[in-house]
Amino acid sequence: MFSSHTIIRVVAIVVISFALGTLNFFVNDSAPKYYVGHYLAFSPGDTAVIPEAADSTDPPYVSVSEAANLFNASDVLFVDARDEYDYQQGHIEGAINVPFEGEEIHLTDFLNSSDWSATTVIYCGGADCDLSLYLARFLSDTGFTRVNIFFGGWNDWELRELPTDSGGSAFRLSPTGEIEG
Repeated sequence: MFSSHTIIRVVAIVVISFALGTLNFFVNDSAPKYYVGHYLAFSPGDTAVIPEAADSTDPPYVSVSEAANLFNASDVLFVDARDEYDYQQGHIEGAINVPFEGEEIHLTDFLNSSDWSATTVIYCGGADCDLSLYLARFLSDTGFTRVNIFFGGWNDWELRELPTDSGGSAFRLSPTGEIEG
């Protein structure tokens, strides 16, 4: 049959191949990056991330490419449901921060000053964050008619190197009724 020397060589080759493959997996991105202009291109199979808690009555979910298309429309409002600290660290350019946890004043001010028929995209940190789902459900139940959930959220947006900003504060109305934040 096979000599012990041959078996040792085969085992060594398998172990080395496995080690190199594992190292390559962790060192390199698993998917190649393709750029179109300044932005990372979307994969042809780009689909909306749908949470396990999704319900058939939820507002529509949008993919990162759909969110980017909506971003390019001038009349769409992006709402970041994360807390103010996360929003200040980085958010979708032009998004307002309406934390869905914490101070109720942010939500009240938002409701009192918003166009409930405007196209609105709600997002949070990504697939590990349910705040966008809960805020979108709340707004839809309250009477907002064109709510979309971008459940891939900040993580997907930043990964694609789409327009971002940092700083700012949570949505508030000034004593004169003007929007702050």
